[in-house]
Amino acid sequence: MARKKFSGKIAVGIFVDGLSLQVACLAKSGKKIKFIDAQIVNLATKLEAIYTGAQVLEQIEPISETTPIDITSEASATDLLLTETGRGAQDNASILIGVLSRYPKRKYKLAISAPEPYIFYSTFESNWGLKGNKLKEKIIEQISKGRTGEPLKSDAINYLEFPDGSVLAIVRDSRITLIDLLDGIKKSIGGRIPKISFVETPELSLVNLVKLNYKFPQNSITVIIYIGHEFSRLIFMKGNDLFHISPLIGEGVDSYNIANTIYSRLILEQDSLGLSVINNIILAGEAQAAGVKEILTQMFPEDVNIDYIKFPNLSPDGADPLLFESLPRVAVAIGSAWRTLEIDRKDLYSIDLTPFEIREGQKVFKLGILGWLFLILIPILTFQITTRIAQLNRTLSETQTELQRKKSELAELQILQQQVDIARQRLAYYKSTFGVLDSMRVNTDIWSSFLQKIATEAQNVGRIWITDISASDPRTITIKGYSLYRNRIPRFSNAIGNATLMQVQVQEIRGRTVYQFEIKASITPEIAKTAKK
Repeated sequence: MARKKFSGKIAVGIFVDGLSLQVACLAKSGKKIKFIDAQIVNLATKLEAIYTGAQVLEQIEPISETTPIDITSEASATDLLLTETGRGAQDNASILIGVLSRYPKRKYKLAISAPEPYIFYSTFESNWGLKGNKLKEKIIEQISKGRTGEPLKSDAINYLEFPDGSVLAIVRDSRITLIDLLDGIKKSIGGRIPKISFVETPELSLVNLVKLNYKFPQNSITVIIYIGHEFSRLIFMKGNDLFHISPLIGEGVDSYNIANTIYSRLILEQDSLGLSVINNIILAGEAQAAGVKEILTQMFPEDVNIDYIKFPNLSPDGADPLLFESLPRVAVAIGSAWRTLEIDRKDLYSIDLTPFEIREGQKVFKLGILGWLFLILIPILTFQITTRIAQLNRTLSETQTELQRKKSELAELQILQQQVDIARQRLAYYKSTFGVLDSMRVNTDIWSSFLQKIATEAQNVGRIWITDISASDPRTITIKGYSLYRNRIPRFSNAIGNATLMQVQVQEIRGRTVYQFEIKASITPEIAKTAKK
């Protein structure tokens, strides 16, 4: 097979139905949607796996017998690949690596279509008069009633409102195992999970695919019949809008008499919905292998258009015509890939049940003009800021050095200040002493007589020691000293004359109790004369 040349925007749709991995790759060039290739690959085991950290632990279910899809009988072209299981040491991870390695790494977006039991539908007859987030909160409240397990998160709920006020809720009920498998093989497919545009359901993928390729009258009824490997589904459209999704039919292409089962369910749904007529029946999936068209053609009138889904707006881009006719088998994957390329179209159902953490983890930081300008300025600003910081550090260092020098000078000045204070105290003492001496010099005889009187009386009283005599003014002196006997101190004070005993304190000197005393006395000529006598 000649290798495809990838150009334009590339999208890959992927859908897993039991063991069948269906992949379709489309590209958009201008307004043109081109078919690139498609693959149907048998997985080694069903994707009922438990993801733990960087490894995918698969719950391997026994496969009774692997029956390769014989597409070669339908299309001679080799673009639609068939990979058989049971050959070599393949597992799901290596199979998925082989499928995705066909596409240029990090240059395509991925769209995943997840069926039940990953996702289920819930219908409500009323929207309770609510809109937006309040309506979503009400839906979560209603679905959570009687539900066990983890509470539903906001990102697990999408809904569609219909003209009659009813609401169809689409709920993600479990982990999307395919995303876990992609995370486990990301090192082999470009170092990261391909950008996931959205996670939707196969039913809405098919409805969008029909909207992209058909234009029906407003009141016409169209039924999309999907025949899968493990389930089938009837999807009703009124005009080009979704009208009803039938309950899941738990039978697939391998089920006995599946075509008659589909016919019976179609009639039942038609009666239940009160539809008088069905105008169009579009077949997708493995409907051709199931022989559904032949049965329905016999049962419905000739004016009912019954055919496999067509892609008039998809450019084959050189694909083999026989291969192109077999694309209904991968219609779900094509619908997801196509919506990825037309993501801005408002007429398509924009369901996205991608887990919040996956969606946030894949956001790409985009820079505008101002962003790029700031990005260029960052090195310049960094250099200027670094230079400025260095200058400020030098200034700070110099300031700290000057501060230390000033502190040293301050310490020296404080020492000098203490010395000056001591000198001043001494000076004051000397001035006081000089004052006393001056006063004593004026009345030398009076002072001499007074001192003689003190000495005499101290000797007379006995056990009196004078330790200090000072004069606060020329006529008042303070006498301090000690005595061994307390009762001799008042006698000494009285003997001096014109004296006042100010205080007596008890002290211990060399193990003996002594009494310190302080006496103030006034010097008068009379005392001096008494002393002379």
